Amino acid sequence: MKRALSIFLVLTLTLMMAACGAEKNTVSTTVKIGYVNPSTGALAGNGEGCAWVVQTITDYVKEHPITVDGVQKTIEVI
Repeated sequence: MKRALSIFLVLTLTLMMAACGAEKNTVSTTVKIGYVNPSTGALAGNGEGCAWVVQTITDYVKEHPITVDGVQKTIEVI
């Protein structure tokens, strides 16, 4: 009984791993960049320029697109 249960578990896990590997590999064309902004509290003064920096980076990347392996990427700042 224990052997049959062990074989069943091994086969089940093997099929589960095979199913996970069978998914299509989709390549995203968006590079997401996250940043932390101290917009409130005692450090709020340090975050005043963040909106300008994000806009400057976004504008620069629009003018100078990033290409990885021949695929043009877009930048999204989160």
